[in-house]
Amino acid sequence: PDHTPELEIVKQILKGSEAQPEECYFAIFTFAGSSGIDDALLAMARGGMKVHGVLDRAQAAQQWAAPKWLQHPNIKLYLPKKAGAFAGLRKLHHKLMVIDELIVVAGSYNYTEPANLYNDENIFVMGSTH
Repeated sequence: PDHTPELEIVKQILKGSEAQPEECYFAIFTFAGSSGIDDALLAMARGGMKVHGVLDRAQAAQQWAAPKWLQHPNIKLYLPKKAGAFAGLRKLHHKLMVIDELIVVAGSYNYTEPANLYNDENIFVMGSTH
């Protein structure tokens, strides 16, 4: 069986409660279009789930970055600028997802295929849909 971090995150997104999850919030440093997580979020957004994500501005600007594909009215992505309250902002190095305020997924895993294939990453899931 495949128990990769990518698959575990996708399972948590798709699992939700008895019904489709209503909302998903995430903050991630590197989110590639090749991760599989982007496909799951887009599919769920098409089904009505609201997705809110905060990404590192420099990483999100890369050619391979998922924001180019995560285009849907139910998906809102935020790229903080180094201005105002965020003037001292450095890298947004988070790896965090919250689904329906019931499930928290976190760890060292960036949402990329290379992280899945080549790195020894950790991921933990807290909470329950019940």
